[in-house]
Amino acid sequence: MTYVENYIMDYQPQDILDENIVAELLDVGDAEFLQDLFETYIQDAHEKIDGMTKALATQDANTLGKLAHTFKGASGNIGAIKLSQIAEKLQHMGHQDQLEGVEAVVADLIELYQLVEQAMKVKMQELQ
Repeated sequence: MTYVENYIMDYQPQDILDENIVAELLDVGDAEFLQDLFETYIQDAHEKIDGMTKALATQDANTLGKLAHTFKGASGNIGAIKLSQIAEKLQHMGHQDQLEGVEAVVADLIELYQLVEQAMKVKMQELQ
């Protein structure tokens, strides 16, 4: 069973997106601000994940580490804490030029990202 499969078995919806962070973002701006932030994150995430997948295919650990670092920060900022932690693991693997096992971690990241994106879309609908 993968990390994400284990995580999904006992996750609560609030575990996908930290509601405290989402509430803080709403305090900083309004619903439109949060929707813009989520939409920008989703667009950027697709680019970063595509880049990480390409870096994995070409065995470019340095690029993988850099992309994972950026993805980690962005994910943490929007409240996707578990996703940020997986990205941090990828960041360390990339910076240490450790590609053994990285394919499974990228797969976990993609799988959990899909849940995060779904949770963000639900939150955006709630705010309309």
